[in-house]
Amino acid sequence: MDPAIGERAAAALDAYWVRVGLPPDQDTATRAHAAIRNRLSNGDYDQNWQALFEDAMADIGCSVDWDGQAVRSITVWGRPSVARGER
Repeated sequence: MDPAIGERAAAALDAYWVRVGLPPDQDTATRAHAAIRNRLSNGDYDQNWQALFEDAMADIGCSVDWDGQAVRSITVWGRPSVARGER
């Protein structure tokens, strides 16, 4: 287990919220960070932080769309506007 990939996955989430220019939905952000930590401690992701991120987000009912190594969008199943940071 390499904690650096967990940090990279968490940083991708944080960078997404900055990029959309709105504060994160705190419930989604808190649950996502916890899911990343849980997946990291229970999974074998080697250096694949994107797979870790996708699996953790799926655990909390979200899907991720990528633009290279940056998160393009996050959809919270049943609440897509909240995932985009809209209020």
